[in-house]
This record gives sequence, C-alpha cells and structure tokens, in this order.
Amino acid sequence: MLKNTLIVMFGMCLFLAQTVVMAAEEQRSNSNLGYMAGNKEAAISKTSELPALLSFGPRATGKQPKSVTAKNGCFDCSHPDFRIFDSRVSIWGDDDADGFYRSLSVTFDVDNYGPGEWIYARLFLSFEGGPWNEYAVTDDFYIEGLAADDNYIIDTDLLTGYPTGFYDVLIEVYAVRDGAFLTLSGPDEDLDLSVLTLEDSERDRYDLYHDDYYYVHGSHGGSVGFIVMGLLTLSLVRFRYRRLSVSR
Repeated sequence: MLKNTLIVMFGMCLFLAQTVVMAAEEQRSNSNLGYMAGNKEAAISKTSELPALLSFGPRATGKQPKSVTAKNGCFDCSHPDFRIFDSRVSIWGDDDADGFYRSLSVTFDVDNYGPGEWIYARLFLSFEGGPWNEYAVTDDFYIEGLAADDNYIIDTDLLTGYPTGFYDVLIEVYAVRDGAFLTLSGPDEDLDLSVLTLEDSERDRYDLYHDDYYYVHGSHGGSVGFIVMGLLTLSLVRFRYRRLSVSR
C-alpha cells in the first residue's frame, strides 16, 4: 500500500513539474488600453507580444538607476517630490467560473510637490511571489501638484502566457525628460495591488474547463499529462500483477 501511494505521488509530481515548465516556456501577449480619467474615448488599444513569464527567482524592482537617483547615489529610493497617492485594481471576465479573471484595470494617482512634470509609468506583474514581469508601459502624461482629477488608468486583457494563479502588481513612475525613476507603488505600499486571481483568455474557457481539466493549466499540457498518467497507471498494474504472482 505504501509503495502504491509513493508511485502515485511521484507521478503527480512529474505531471505538475511538466505543467509548470510548459507554462514558463509559453510566450505572453496582452492588450492594453491606457488613458487619463475622462479621456477613454480617445484611447487606442495596443497588443503586446512579450517574453515568457518568469515565475522563479528574486523579486527585485525594475528601477533604472538614471539621472537624479544615480547622481544622488541612491539606486533604490523614490524622488522626495513625487508619490503615488492612491492606486487600485479591478478585475473582471471569468467565463469558466473558477474565480480567476482574464482582465484587470489599474488606476493610480501620481502627485508632486514641485512644478508640473511629464511622466510615464511601467507596470509589472508577479506570479505567485516570483520576479516582476513588465506587461505595460503608459503613454507620457502630465501631472501638476496634488490634483485629484489626473488619475491614469490602464485596462489590460491577458491573452496568452499567464498561468492560473495569484498575482501582484507593481507601478513604477519615471520622468520623461531624462528617464529618472521617481516613485512606485506595489503590494508593500498598497494591499489593493496584491493577491489578484488572474489567468489568460486561453485558460478562461468554459468548454476546456468542463471537457478537459488538463488544458486549463497549459495550452499543450493535456496530451502530455495523459501520457504521464497512462504510464503511472501501467506501472501500478504491473506492480500489482507481480505482487499477486509472488503471493501465489
């Protein structure tokens, strides 16, 4: 009985490892729509093809040590005149009703305590506490003072390459004039940017979820998963046959 249990556990580990590896090799794509609050009608959606999702390794920020931060000898701190006053995320789109969503909208309000500034932001996703993966870059936009009506919004549809799981969001803000890092907001600064239940559109399919469980977790994982399970079943049958032969 113990041997049977160990064989089953080993087979399941092989299957899970295969699923993770295939997900890690899958290229990402998503569609982004960025706009200032109240100007959505003028925004144009952009589809991005991105490298495969990194899911293992340290989760360092993507800050670029340029200009102000580099001159001050500070490669890991925000500019004192800038801050993200508020940031929030909404998620939607769940055709297979598994609680994991294919679309997200990130809204953030950048304030500054000096003269007006042209800025842009880079947005990242972290899968299950892994490294930050850039998924969107905003257009340049202008902020001045502590205005409450200059929120920037970026709506994203995750198309491919995002396995089902829990994600965090990181927002980094840069100056257009010289590329200097200014400020950020992430799960450590705002809990609204943490533990988001997401998956891509390929995995959010009602027909696949109900007809073939293995295809939910990888676009090519089903056939290989069945092979692994078939070999596991064959091993169990051979083991039991040998045990019966010995007992006779």
